[in-house]
Amino acid sequence: MIESDKVFGLKEDAVSMFLGLFIVVIVLFLLFNYFRKKSGRIDLGGLTDVNPAEESVSIEDSDSGGGDYYTVVKGDSLWKIAERKYGNGNAWTDLASVNGLATADFLLVGQKIKLPDLDFEGDLANISEYVVEKNDSLSKIALRAYGDMFAWEKIWEANKDTISNPNLIEIGMTLSIPR
Repeated sequence: MIESDKVFGLKEDAVSMFLGLFIVVIVLFLLFNYFRKKSGRIDLGGLTDVNPAEESVSIEDSDSGGGDYYTVVKGDSLWKIAERKYGNGNAWTDLASVNGLATADFLLVGQKIKLPDLDFEGDLANISEYVVEKNDSLSKIALRAYGDMFAWEKIWEANKDTISNPNLIEIGMTLSIPR
C-alpha cells in the first residue's frame, strides 16, 4: 500500500513546479513586450511615437497653388501631421476631408497628403465676449472660438473671477474670450 503523505507530497511538488514555471513564462512575456514597445516596433495605427530618425517633415509645394503636400512616413497619423503643419491636431478632420479619406486610421508610407491652407474662422472667432447657452462647456466654446477644444484654459484663466470651477458654468454667464 502507498503512503498518502508520499502521494500528496508528489502532487504538491508538481503543482508548485507548474505554478512557478507559469509565473516565469508570464514574466518573460511581459518583459519581451516591454522591450519590444520601447524599441518602437509596435504600430498601433498612428498612436505610436514617430521614430526621430523618420520624423523629418517633407512638405512640397503643389503645382496648382492650392496648398502643399506631405509625404507620409512610418508612424504618422493625420493627427500628428495636423499638429506639425497647423499646430492643432484637431485639423485632422480637415485633412481627411480634403484628401477624400474614408478612414483616418489607415495611411500608407509614401502616400502624399494634400495640406490645404487652413484659416480657422469659427463662429466665435471675432468676438470678445460670449453669453453661455444651454449645453455649453468651456471646451465647446474654445472649439468655436479658437478651433481647439483644448484651449478652454485660456477662457477659464480670463474668467476666474466669474468661474470658480471650470466644469460648472451657468446659462447666461458672460465670459470674456481672450484673443
